[in-house]
Amino acid sequence: WNNPASFWAIIFGFLMLALYSGLISFGAIKLVNMESRIWGIAAGILALLPINVGGITFAIAFGIQFGLRQVEIDEDSINYLTIGIGVLLWFASLGLGVWTLIVANDAVVLEGYEYEPE
Repeated sequence: WNNPASFWAIIFGFLMLALYSGLISFGAIKLVNMESRIWGIAAGILALLPINVGGITFAIAFGIQFGLRQVEIDEDSINYLTIGIGVLLWFASLGLGVWTLIVANDAVVLEGYEYEPE
C-alpha cells in the first residue's frame, strides 16, 4: 500500500467488477419484467464468465485471510481455501447463467414476448 498507483489500480478493478455485475443484474431485471429478452440473454452469457464473482471472492478472501492468520494457519491452506471458495462461487454463477439462457429460450417465455395486450 506504499504505492498510491497500485491502490488506485485495485480500486479501479473493483469498480469494473461492480459495473460488470451491475450489467448482469440489469439484464436479469429486464428479462424478469419481460422488457428485453436480448438483455436477459446477454446477462446469462456474462454470468457464464468467472469475472462477476471476483468482487465477492476478494471480499471473502480478505476476511478469511485476516481471520485465519490470527489463528496461525499456514499460508498454503489459506490460499487453497480462498481459491476453493472462488471456484464454488463461479460454479454457482455458471449454473445460474446456463439456467437463464435455458429460460430465455423457453417456448412459453418466447410466447410472452410475442403477446400483444388488447
